[in-house]
Parts: sequence; C-alpha cells; structure tokens
Amino acid sequence: MSRPGLILILMDGISSQRFAETRARLPHLDALARDGLLIERLGADTNANSMPARAGVLTGQPAQVHGIYSNGIYSNGIHCPGAETDRDSHASDASATAGHFRPAAVEDLRGETLLEAARAAGLRVASLGFGLARPESCDWYLSPWWEEGDLRAKGMTAPRLNHWDARNDALMRAMSNDQQLLNEALSLIERETPELVLLELNTPDYCLHVHGNDDALVDGALMMVDAQLGSLLAGLEAINKREAYHLCVFSDHGHAPVQRALVADRLLPDVALQCDGGLLLVACDDDERQREQAARLAEFGVTPLTAADFLPPDVKHIQLYQAPPGMSFEPACKHAHHAELVAAPGYVSTHGFGPGATSDQRFAILHGPSITAGERLELESLALHPRLRQVLGLPPLGEASTPLRARDLQEVN
Repeated sequence: MSRPGLILILMDGISSQRFAETRARLPHLDALARDGLLIERLGADTNANSMPARAGVLTGQPAQVHGIYSNGIYSNGIHCPGAETDRDSHASDASATAGHFRPAAVEDLRGETLLEAARAAGLRVASLGFGLARPESCDWYLSPWWEEGDLRAKGMTAPRLNHWDARNDALMRAMSNDQQLLNEALSLIERETPELVLLELNTPDYCLHVHGNDDALVDGALMMVDAQLGSLLAGLEAINKREAYHLCVFSDHGHAPVQRALVADRLLPDVALQCDGGLLLVACDDDERQREQAARLAEFGVTPLTAADFLPPDVKHIQLYQAPPGMSFEPACKHAHHAELVAAPGYVSTHGFGPGATSDQRFAILHGPSITAGERLELESLALHPRLRQVLGLPPLGEASTPLRARDLQEVN
C-alpha cells in the first residue's frame, strides 16, 4: 500500500460514560486512546439505534438522506423475508396486508458510503460481518452473523459460525462468532492487505440489554472485546502489518437502564409499529386516528416527536413518539406470559431515547501513523465520517449524496 490503510471496528453499545468508567480495565483500548485521538463524546444519531448509527458512520449523512431512519423500515404491503421474526416490530393480522415494519437492510441504504468512495479511489475493501456494507462494493465480504439466513460470502469461503438464539450460552456464541471473524480478517490481511477493513464486536450490546449496566457480566464482556482487540493487534504485529494500518474503534450508541416497558401493540392494537428502545414509530395515514393514538399514548406519559427530524422527505404517514424517562417500548411477543400494558422490561437496558439524550452518546478512537497522539475531542454524530475519509486519502464528502440504492423506500399511502 502506498499509504497506511484503515481497519474500522465497531464495538456495539458502549456509551461514552461507560467507556470512561471502564477504561482502566481495558488495557488495549486504553493504550490506543492514550497514544491516539480519543473522541470522548461522539454525539448520538437522532435515532440512536444500531442500523441508523451504522448508516451515519458509513455515509456521513443524516437519516433524512441515507434512509435508514430506524432498525425497522416500513414496507407498504410488500412481503419481505424475515419480517415475521423481527423481535421489535409488530403488525396485527388486520394491518399486515396494508403494511408492516421489517428489519432495515442494505437495500434500503441511500447514497455513497465510505466503501464506494474507497473503491472509486482504487482501494480494495473487505467487510467481515459489518452491518449495511454493500457486498457489491467489497472485494471480500462476509455478511453479519446476526442476520437471518445463511452467512453470505464474496471472494472468500464462509466460516462455520454458531447459530444465534436466546439460549443461556448466547453470550458465548456471540463472542465466538466475533472472534472467528477477527481471525478471518487477520488471515485476509496477511494474504491480501486490503486498504479498508470493516469489523464488528457485538457482545457488549447484547450483554447490556439482557443483564443491565451494573451486572458483573457486562464488565466481563467489555474486557473480552478488549482482549479480542488485543489479539488482532498482536496478530498484526506478528505478520508485520501493524504499521500498515490506522485503526478506528467506535461505538454505534450508548445504553441506559429502564425500569418499565410500554407494551406498544397492546396500547395501539391493529396498527403497524416499530419499537426502537425509547422510540416508537407508528404507521397511520388517518388524521383522526393519529390524534386518537397520540392521546392514548399521552395517558402513559409518551411524548410525540417531529417526524421531519427523523424521516426522509418521501417517507410519509409515520409518527414518532418518545417514552417517558426510565421506560422503553417493547412488542407483546416479549411479554407473552402476561397481558399487561406496562411491564417489567425484557431488555433492562436500552438506547434510542430521543434527540439530545446524553446516555446515547458514544466514543471513538483513531490511532495510527498520521494521528496526533494525545488529542481529545467532543464531536457531533456525523463528524467521524470525514475523518475516516481523510485517513484514507479520499476526497471530502460532497454536499449531495450520490443516488445509489437498490430499492426505493416504500411510501405509506
């Protein structure tokens, strides 16, 4: 490579506050932060959930431009495989024919991403398990292990990974899958040395959701992903590739505890809706019914939000709501053992608490040959992307996003 490349590593769900509190027990992250650029507070996306945050880092654009406005995307009467298994979206039998929310997918992503910009500059790209990476924009590709269906591969053989489910050993399965993809990345780097490599470490988010911020298992999960990062760094040293790369380690969102969950599809039956932690999206094109829904939710302290702050201009008739402090939205499928409207949460910690929520803020670290050691910054949510372009020697992001998308978002009629 004529200049050092970039390894981009997402560590799912670590807030800026949690990183600051735990950093002393994370020797590899601590060393990178000490000797590189630490973004102590990276602002949260308007919808601080996994898929919108990934899209923001990849494109440098807000959801109104990149199109991933939620973990679930509304489809107007079009069946999409996997919709029935989405744990946080719901549509009753009465509304399913009119439309439903399904998991956000790479086909929904609009505009040029870091991957296309790198390929246009003649750089080779490898994405191993990174969500929302376009396979056609990669020289080597493995789909995220947490997606439904079989692992998809391009330019390499798909490894055998653990099937994801909700068993007691789910945390170990997630850690094992992440480690296998790190091993695959290290092997690929030794053989091919792609200029841009994208990876994910997902166990912190799962552990926080299930066990909560104060559980000792969360500390263990953070120390495990730090050790996994250490194994990658040691491997790079062993094959004399450490100086060939910059590293960027970042989180997609933060986390905060919740005490109660609003069971959304019991409060609003017979309507398509999406639970995004502290946010709720409801699809409805009838003004009177929208007022009735808002009044019903207001009985439980729920606040309406301005849809234009979240949605692309062509996505109509979706209302957004914010849960009251200490509460989240969850679908009834997580509460099948009772019929309550407000219940103990299935996820005792979550994110997506609305614009300005400090608990949704995350961290990022940049380290490598061109990075000034010891610099400390606080940046708004989309400010990481331009720095990644700069590290790779790519031209600055233009004012308009390139109109690349495989399928238009469906407009609610």
